[in-house]
Amino acid sequence: MYNVPEAAITMGKNPLTLKRWIKQGFVPAPVYVDCVRGYPQYLAKEVRAICAELQKHEETYDYLHKQHTDTIERIWRRVENARKN
Repeated sequence: MYNVPEAAITMGKNPLTLKRWIKQGFVPAPVYVDCVRGYPQYLAKEVRAICAELQKHEETYDYLHKQHTDTIERIWRRVENARKN
């Protein structure tokens, strides 16, 4: 399990970037919560799913923008699939 800053670092991103992407709806927010501290957390497979889509995206672009709807939709789909399994 990764809290948001840990997930961002694992993805090679600044924690503020991931928080902004969550707020803008580019990336789904974590749905799990740390029982001790109450921090929202991602499962490792959710982080891997986001990383995979970002890696594909970054082959063409240097950033993620609201106009990149195909990537955003793929990220959401992969995270939703990871949550189902």
